[in-house]
Amino acid sequence: MTLSVIRCPYCVLGVQFRPMAPHLDGRFICEKCGHVALPRNANYQCSCQKCEQLESSRIYSNVNPILKIKTVAS
Repeated sequence: MTLSVIRCPYCVLGVQFRPMAPHLDGRFICEKCGHVALPRNANYQCSCQKCEQLESSRIYSNVNPILKIKTVAS
């Protein structure tokens, strides 16, 4: 049986993504940025700062271009 290493998609350690620390409740947490992964729950959404920024940029990119122009001009 091999153990798979869960890595943070945002943080780098050397030439690889940083391994995340396992917790007893099944979560894996990045000790640098606080990103949380829960591999047993496909619907889990992390609420760390980097995930929130990514989600915000996705929402903003789906906005009508006319609304973007009005927002920038305001």
